[in-house]
Amino acid sequence: MIRKSLKNGNVLISVADKGYANVFLCAKCRNLALCDCGGKLQIKEKATAPICKLCDSQSKNWKCKYCLADRPYVIAKGMDRTAEEIGKAFPGVEVLISNSEHVAQLREGEVKIVISTRGAEPISNYAGLILLDGEKMYNQPYLRAEELTRQNWFGLISRVVADGDIYLSLLNNHPLVQDVIRNERKSQELLNQREAAKLTPFYRVCVISGETMAVNEFANNLQKLATFLIVGPSEVSKNQSKLIIKTTLETSSNLVELIDEVTRLQSIKGRDIFDFRFDPYDL
Repeated sequence: MIRKSLKNGNVLISVADKGYANVFLCAKCRNLALCDCGGKLQIKEKATAPICKLCDSQSKNWKCKYCLADRPYVIAKGMDRTAEEIGKAFPGVEVLISNSEHVAQLREGEVKIVISTRGAEPISNYAGLILLDGEKMYNQPYLRAEELTRQNWFGLISRVVADGDIYLSLLNNHPLVQDVIRNERKSQELLNQREAAKLTPFYRVCVISGETMAVNEFANNLQKLATFLIVGPSEVSKNQSKLIIKTTLETSSNLVELIDEVTRLQSIKGRDIFDFRFDPYDL
């Protein structure tokens, strides 16, 4: 597909992450490469020592803890590794890397392959589009992962020229693939799930964070009102908790007024003020 598309123009390859080998196994026994602290090892650049994602310590002369083999097997490629493989497959074509730190520029009349992370794609029309890491992007553990992936993919598809080629790294029966085929930018299934879970755009959601005792007291007082749907509190770290409040669109102004009053009273009494986030991307 890439070879065919290059005859007509630039090709864009969209990936989830920067880096080289973001997760790797031992090539011999297939055990996960871990640091002494228990964190996962990653290789940020080719021919460099693995680095722990948790403690940042280097594992020079890395060997598998289980079988002592020293050959890594990459299971989560970063854009640098993808660029290396594409460069070997198409030696006569320049491969550009585009990310949040440096957005690549395309000049008219040149034909290149661009490998980009989300949001850093050069503004251009493309003869070919390859959307990799679909499962990872669609299933990331935050509230609006599906929404952001859908928005990004439909935006990129709109840049493909007529008769251009598109590859999606999801199964044909995946909801997003089916919506792309039907050109349905809004997912009714996703909207139904949001409504059932009492989430935006059908409900307003507020996440409150603060000192555990204060959050617990606030939650108890809220439950007495029986006006809002309360989820939690749940402890997020030592002596810090969060509370999720959901309310209908019709009563959302009441919640805003209540939070304004709570903030005012906390300020007057010299207490730590809660952190409030309305309709966040992540809960």
